[in-house]
Formats: sequence, C-alpha cells, structure tokens
Amino acid sequence: MVSPSEQILTTEQMIEILNRLEDIEIRAIHILGIFRDPLKIDEAFCSYSNMLLEVQIQIRDFRVLLSKNNGHWNTDIYQKFLAYSSNTLNHCNQAASRMYPPMYRQQQRQF
Repeated sequence: MVSPSEQILTTEQMIEILNRLEDIEIRAIHILGIFRDPLKIDEAFCSYSNMLLEVQIQIRDFRVLLSKNNGHWNTDIYQKFLAYSSNTLNHCNQAASRMYPPMYRQQQRQF
C-alpha cells in the first residue's frame, strides 16, 4: 500500500528526477572545486565543502532508491531535499564568489 506522501513513478518521472539530481550534482561539484583551492583552505570553507558533500551523498541515496525500481517514491522527502539543496548551493556559491576577485567570478558564471 502506498502512503499519501508516496507515489508510483512512471519511467518519464524517474528520468526527470534523475536529470534534476544530475543538474544539482554538477552544480555542487563545480562549487566544491572552488573550495578545494589549496590556497584558500580554512575551517569555514571546509564546512562549506562538507555541506556540498552532504548534498552529493543524498543524491547518491536517491539514485539507489530509484535503482531499486519498486515504483514507490516519497515526494515529501524529495521536495525537502530540493529545498535544502537549493539553499545549500546558493549559500555555498555566495561564499565561493567571495573567495576570488570579480574577474574570476565573471569567468565562473560562464560555466
């Protein structure tokens, strides 16, 4: 029996979710690359790196759930993750943009 917060996904919905997770992961990896600059490492930026790694771990967990392909998907948990990851990526991106001069930030926006 499917609970109210769960739904059975179609193949198209699963593909859409996987694509969304991939987009989030690419953003997280890009920002994480900025924080891994050996000249800029300090405790605060290590904290941001940990936040981005947590997003990547949650993405992995969602992919595992999708790979089980039992059709049940908890939309509440997924929506909370989307909100959390959006806030985390925006917060970390702002911190990363303060690490470098404006010219570098301009080049990074073209990514």
